[in-house]
Amino acid sequence: MGSNVLRFDFEEMTRLAKTDPEGFAHKRKALIRQLIDKAPRTEHLTELQRTLNQACYQFAAPSMQLGFHITDMMLQTASLMVAQMSTLNGLLQEASHSVRSRRVVN
Repeated sequence: MGSNVLRFDFEEMTRLAKTDPEGFAHKRKALIRQLIDKAPRTEHLTELQRTLNQACYQFAAPSMQLGFHITDMMLQTASLMVAQMSTLNGLLQEASHSVRSRRVVN
């Protein structure tokens, strides 16, 4: 029953981050892999994680700059999604209008 539940112990991860950075990195990577493996579109999430990892390596340490960079990446993705949704909405409206026009003619 509990096999689908990902076990995440925040206290343990906090302790590892402070006392064993290498152990923390290993555990973090394993947890992320487990989460991705449970998802239906693993290739997309794997690529997203790779992109996030690259962003993290661009900065010497976690910083406000990294936070801004990741936020900017999310905003760019959201903007792209809004544009794609707008395009799809326009296509659906055209198709709907076309179907209605055919009904009037027939």
